[in-house]
Amino acid sequence: MSSDTKHIWTFRARFRRHAFGWRSQPAIKRIKEAVSEIKKAARKDPVMGGEGGVLGLK
Repeated sequence: MSSDTKHIWTFRARFRRHAFGWRSQPAIKRIKEAVSEIKKAARKDPVMGGEGGVLGLK
């Protein structure tokens, strides 16, 4: 996967403002899923992984 290819992040659709509290189990599960998706992308393309990390912090 090169950095000019557009990647669709699946974790972005699952994060919504005020959807659940930070200490709830669904929130923890969604964060773990997002981190694993970012790590998987970073193995193939480090720039893509960096982009996913920034998007996860937004």
